[in-house]
Amino acid sequence: MNFSTFTKIILLSSILTLASCSLPKPCGKEASAYGNLDGVFNTKYNEFSPQFFDGKLYFTMMPVGSQKTEKIYYSVIKDTGFTKPVEATDLPHKWLKNAGTISFYSNKNLTELYCAGVSPKSKQKNRDIFISKKIKGKWTEPEPIREINSQYYESYPFISSDGNILIFSSDRPNGVGGIDLYYSYRNSLGKWSTPKNLGNEINTPENEISAFLDKNNNLYFASKGHNSTGGYDIFKATYKGNFTWGNVTKLPFPINTEFDETGPAIYKGFIYLASNRKDGCGARDLYSFQICGDIILSGKIYDKSNEYSPAGTANLYNENHQILSSTKVNEDGLFEFNLSSDNIYFLEYTNNCLPLFIPEQKIVTSCNDTSVEKIVLPIELPHEYNSFKFENYKIPFFVTGYYKPNVPENLNDLRNLFQMNLLGNEPATKYIQYPTEEYDSYSIDVQDAMNEVIDKIKELLSNKYDDCALKQPPKITLNITGFSDERGFSNVAKYMGEDLNDKLLPYSIKKDDAMNNDLLSLLRAFYTAKYLQEKLIPFLKEHPEYSQRLLWKINSGGVLNEDQENIFKRRVKIEVGLKE
Repeated sequence: MNFSTFTKIILLSSILTLASCSLPKPCGKEASAYGNLDGVFNTKYNEFSPQFFDGKLYFTMMPVGSQKTEKIYYSVIKDTGFTKPVEATDLPHKWLKNAGTISFYSNKNLTELYCAGVSPKSKQKNRDIFISKKIKGKWTEPEPIREINSQYYESYPFISSDGNILIFSSDRPNGVGGIDLYYSYRNSLGKWSTPKNLGNEINTPENEISAFLDKNNNLYFASKGHNSTGGYDIFKATYKGNFTWGNVTKLPFPINTEFDETGPAIYKGFIYLASNRKDGCGARDLYSFQICGDIILSGKIYDKSNEYSPAGTANLYNENHQILSSTKVNEDGLFEFNLSSDNIYFLEYTNNCLPLFIPEQKIVTSCNDTSVEKIVLPIELPHEYNSFKFENYKIPFFVTGYYKPNVPENLNDLRNLFQMNLLGNEPATKYIQYPTEEYDSYSIDVQDAMNEVIDKIKELLSNKYDDCALKQPPKITLNITGFSDERGFSNVAKYMGEDLNDKLLPYSIKKDDAMNNDLLSLLRAFYTAKYLQEKLIPFLKEHPEYSQRLLWKINSGGVLNEDQENIFKRRVKIEVGLKE
């Protein structure tokens, strides 16, 4: 989309404006400067520091002259452009003096606002960086970030998309010169590190302000140094990892001019900035220019052995895992999606011929200056087992020391054994824990997980596999592996269940056999298989032709060597494979 089209969309969006008596009158069509957002945003006052968050464009407005109080406004992003801005009276910056230049961070559990301002409680007149958190729909009173602030000037905070890097400007001593850019990172405990200067590859003896990090942490900033044309210009530096940036380049005209350009922000292939170039509405105005080329994701599903059809479905999700687009994948295995630059996506592919093979790929798009960038993504179909995803069930699948899956009926049976003094009293069974009340809620989740497996088995058996390039309906193989945690057993610990001589087992198991982690893990796999078999009996009676297509394998996984609590290591892994 060229800029003239983009400008027309913005002008047309004024039809959908929101009424606001707090916004000074826009300058309308008086601004003739290329890229000026005069139709909605700009006035005779200063508009600067654009930021995008939660479907809105936020910016700071400051009157010209002696009245220097800054205010924050926002405009809602529509398919047809933007709505008329209104003052963001819900934000917490009102607790500070002269607060502006905001930046947001949000994940599933946390929403934060960073801003620069002066606390009315402070004797210091210099700006500091403040943070506010949204709790139960309300913003907390902004608090200064003590690890970052000094007795000097701090302003223009920007938080990275992952919430771990904070870039800001400061004139504290021992810098490169003037106002420099600094960074601080958030550690695993949520504390901010001592700020560090970005160094003389980024900073100059002149001023560097108003930083912006894209999804790949590439840095955009305003500087009077480097090879600026005049005043502030916008520059880009590539992120090299480990909190270092380099390869500074100046963005071309019309982004930069002989006037001041500050406050860059990139959204969907366009760069937004503030400039005081001539023929605007007055003072500093907001401008927008296309900066990023179009991006095409080109996928290819393939099978080296040509046993399975690549036909299936590809789904594209945004960074919040909301679906954006879906497309069918045909026999050629090809699919395409159009992506926006500077975004995070997730791609999911499903294939009916390969149960549980649902690979999810994270795709991070950057801003490039080419007309079209193509991302090629090959996905090879596997020929090994595919596991059920039990990550949503953060619970123990078994009571400590016990081997039957913790579903409600097994939980009741275990408690009865304790009540009848058949378990838990003798040294041989002291390793089995009495199930306390929390196991009641665990049992419902374990039952849900088992039901998920049962439903999937029924679905796989019922699938005709007509389009899978298989000669006949395949056998469904369930490979079940049991696990235990690393806690050991006493030399008197014994298995106290019934004798087992089942074809699923690699060897017979007798009552009073010595208990160890390998035996416990094997028993967990065995009794999980038996539970699933029992629940499938009604279905298999209705469809006896399916019985011969269902194969079972059980294994002892021993101690689960994963970095997690012992309680979560008591589980099973259930894998599914197809075999003709």
